[in-house]
Amino acid sequence: MTSCARCGTALGPDDDFCTQCGADAVATPPRRSGIPVRAVVVVVVALLTAGGAVAWHVVAEPRPVSVPTSEGAAAPSTLSPDPRPVPAVPADPAAALAAQVETDRPTAEESVGYWVPQISSKAVGMEVNGAVYDATRILQDFQEANRRYDAFLVRSDDYSTFQRSGYWVLLVPQRFTDGRAANSWCVTNGFSPDGCFAKRLSHTDPPDGNTLHWRP
Repeated sequence: MTSCARCGTALGPDDDFCTQCGADAVATPPRRSGIPVRAVVVVVVALLTAGGAVAWHVVAEPRPVSVPTSEGAAAPSTLSPDPRPVPAVPADPAAALAAQVETDRPTAEESVGYWVPQISSKAVGMEVNGAVYDATRILQDFQEANRRYDAFLVRSDDYSTFQRSGYWVLLVPQRFTDGRAANSWCVTNGFSPDGCFAKRLSHTDPPDGNTLHWRP
């Protein structure tokens, strides 16, 4: 055990400063990387007497909050929210819509024969609540629905169960063998009857019998 060179107070093996007078514990070997250093901050509080006696307070230096990384090490915590960004609308939104249909085609084909929730069907020039839809607005609707529900995009011309051609249709990849189950998904997720209903995709079946609406 070593002693303080200034006041003679006994020092422990982990002391970097004298707890009595605040002097550096020069007799204690410095610790290197790989061993956490218990740093302390020595603060002079006040002169207590006219003779100049000084009171010292040893305050532990706060340590950063850490969280485990995937490798098992510790990294500084950054607990700020990390929302998914909304993609920017490209210069040619119509081409982007067509490209998205091709990207989503495998998901759509896996849904053929099942009932899935349909949450939007829009054509360029269509007016809804005073708003006229163009390719940009349709693409923005898809981006938001994809962000929230992982929605995929199809073209009504590609499936025989749609009555009209030229529509961009947003569907949710929740597959059910019963249309009522798809409508239950709509209810659970807070949609209105006009905003979400069950649709069955097919390349050969007619539109009749492949759309199931619901009412509260």
